[in-house]
Amino acid sequence: MIHKHLDKVRINGDCWEWLGSRSHIGYGYFQVDGHDYRAAYYVWFLVWHRWPEMLLHSCDHPWCVNPEHLSEDTQSENEHHDTRMDRCSHGHLFDDLNTYCYMGRRMCKACARIRQLKKLIERAKPVRPASLGAEDLPMSSAGLG
Repeated sequence: MIHKHLDKVRINGDCWEWLGSRSHIGYGYFQVDGHDYRAAYYVWFLVWHRWPEMLLHSCDHPWCVNPEHLSEDTQSENEHHDTRMDRCSHGHLFDDLNTYCYMGRRMCKACARIRQLKKLIERAKPVRPASLGAEDLPMSSAGLG
């Protein structure tokens, strides 16, 4: 279940540090059925409900899995933190898939999911990485390539 993955995350300042296995260049990963999966991609999936093709880290820490530090494109710093009316204060687009209404205000679903994940991580007790099964992944056929 998701808690197996969140037990491997420690909030370290603004970054969310992956405590599980790391590649030789520092990216967090785990294995399922002999396939490697990047930890940041899995956390991205938990927030955006889709598996990304490529992620960039704004914090330059390859072990960080904080979705606020990840982006799928090469936007400049100013573009990423756009505060126009079509985006939330964290730069997420207000569109049909990422917006809900609460007390007459537009709310960002991605920010809500990030807050939920942070609460789960803060409650989780770090444990040694466990062997994961294919049923723990959203897409058991999606590997690192």
